[in-house]
Amino acid sequence: MSDYTVLHQVNEGLRQLLLSGMTDDAALIINSINVIHVGSPKETAEANSTTQPKRLSLFLYQITEDPFMKNRPEQRSNGVTQQRVPPMALRFHYLITPYADNAHANALILGKVLETLYDNSTLTIEDPLTQQTEEIRVIFETLSLPELAEVWEALKEPYRLSLAYQVRVPRLESRRQLAAVPVGEAEAAYGNVP
Repeated sequence: MSDYTVLHQVNEGLRQLLLSGMTDDAALIINSINVIHVGSPKETAEANSTTQPKRLSLFLYQITEDPFMKNRPEQRSNGVTQQRVPPMALRFHYLITPYADNAHANALILGKVLETLYDNSTLTIEDPLTQQTEEIRVIFETLSLPELAEVWEALKEPYRLSLAYQVRVPRLESRRQLAAVPVGEAEAAYGNVP
């Protein structure tokens, strides 16, 4: 079960997965975890002017609640007297943008990202406190050109070829508990018939 650190866990899991998928020619461009930047494409472009250039932007641009998992019932947590609020199911929306020196290198990086996330569409994250593991789904997301334009316009950056992915996180635990009173006695009567 995930807690508030789930954002960090998913970001780091994706960085590690993308780095492990960079093989062949792409490994010459993406050769360290430090060149995969978690942040907006604008921040990645600005970081390229430093001594340690960033080559791939992993940008979490939106978090939404999974509407199909919203109305789950409460869970019993301590016998019959305590119930926990059901976990929140989330969807993280990422934009992955390469920042290599030329179009050929950018195409290599995008190709490896597509291949890696297609071959590894299920990612396992581990809660550092409880040591419990949880599977999350990584799904290619097709954004329309107007939707992509809105994201880039909000960044105030010129458009760059990017990939959009949705990561489905099944559970974000709630700490809230509800007191439940067990039914002591139930009686049903219909007219004069008990």
